Amino acid sequence: MKQFIKNYGVYIILALLVYTPLFSGLDVKPIRIWDEAQLAVNAIEMQENGNLLVTHFKGEPDMWNTKPPYLIWWQAASMKVFGIGELAVRLPSAIAGLLTCVIFMLFALHYIKDVWFGFISILVLITINGYINQHVTRTGDYDAMLILFTTAAGLLFFLLIEHSRTKLFYWFFGIMTLAVLTKGIAAMLFAPALLIYAVYRNKLGSLLRNKHLYVGMAGFLIIGLGYYFLREVYNPGYLEAVRKNELGGRFLKLLFREERPFMYYVNNMKNIQLKHWYYVVPFGILAGLLQKDRRIKELTIFSTMMIVVHLLVISISKTKFSWYNAPEFPFIALILGIGIYTIFRALQNSSNTIGLLKLNVAQLILLLFVFAYPYQFIYNKTHKPKEWNKEKKFYEIGYFLQDALRGKEDVDGYYVMYDGYNTQNLFYLKALQTKGVAIDFKDWKALDPGDKVIAHQPQVKEYIEEHYSFRLTEKDNNIFKYKINARKE
Repeated sequence: MKQFIKNYGVYIILALLVYTPLFSGLDVKPIRIWDEAQLAVNAIEMQENGNLLVTHFKGEPDMWNTKPPYLIWWQAASMKVFGIGELAVRLPSAIAGLLTCVIFMLFALHYIKDVWFGFISILVLITINGYINQHVTRTGDYDAMLILFTTAAGLLFFLLIEHSRTKLFYWFFGIMTLAVLTKGIAAMLFAPALLIYAVYRNKLGSLLRNKHLYVGMAGFLIIGLGYYFLREVYNPGYLEAVRKNELGGRFLKLLFREERPFMYYVNNMKNIQLKHWYYVVPFGILAGLLQKDRRIKELTIFSTMMIVVHLLVISISKTKFSWYNAPEFPFIALILGIGIYTIFRALQNSSNTIGLLKLNVAQLILLLFVFAYPYQFIYNKTHKPKEWNKEKKFYEIGYFLQDALRGKEDVDGYYVMYDGYNTQNLFYLKALQTKGVAIDFKDWKALDPGDKVIAHQPQVKEYIEEHYSFRLTEKDNNIFKYKINARKE
């Protein structure tokens, strides 16, 4: 408590800086296609049927999304509190991002014993473009929650190697259990790095001789694997679906028309995800390795191992998605934080200390120089989120249905016409139906006289206008409302 009071100025400034990247504008963009849409519909149906064990999609057990339901529990709970909408779907991811920042600060205070190491590392993390992004902290996908647990588990293991305290075994396996319940096998991709680090520190033997390792592991297996076997009892065929989707399916088989190269993730970090930080990473590693402080040197080695091993594993995989390397970002942030912190502490003897933050002028100038532009970039990205040009037309129907959910559009008694995967729109239809609005999908090739329909895709509108007599009742950019009179002979 004394330490918190002493540093309250730092925490206030940090809270203000963290808010916009993680929480601002969460509900601006409509629900995104694929994973976020699927999870959002899973959460609505879980809220409706009360089944916490088996996730459902369109009233049936979901055998496409076979991940455990930990995140979906939180999304369903969020919908209970905030109502069905984008905020409820995305808030658990944003909170997971905030808790990851809290873990950074707790680790800094406990291990480095300096609030400024936590401050700097957190600022790096929230200015990593790939972390404050769609599919991670800005949408209702698994990855922000997974990152929270893999980061916490990784740092707990690091402390376990340092101190071998009994309680750390149980904290580690408890957090790993939550990671598995969040995203299944993806939670285990750091395991080889942990094993290598234990060997490097010559601690593998002592770990294997410690009975608490086996007690903790037993709990992890009973709860983690227990979910899978229990769900198989209530959802026969689930384990086979998991085997196809997760245990070798994506790793050994290509889900794209064209295989992405081995260096895909490195190039993606260079060009997009680490937009402002990529070329600083080697400096962070070098600064850490040259440290006289053994704690920081070991943290540098550990973080580098975590990044390199995880990156190697996912790079070997046949299927590569841009967010698969996101769990590496906190460890990259720690390495970058070490580099900046090294310079920051070298300036600590300068004069002219400033107010509440107890910084000197040189240190303040350093922080402003390093973080001003990366933070401004992330602030502009999140304060008023905008669609990429290539996505504006695709999500036009999403914005229309979003407005309908907020009472800005009349869609009662209408059918939505949509060609292709439409779960991102199904979310809105289900949300509207819970409000008593009569709206549903219908095949545009089987319309009846009197049907009121909504369409925005050119091919759907062309079919309607060619095969039916109709009245165009409303037009809003590419969104057309039709009243069907009859089918043309």
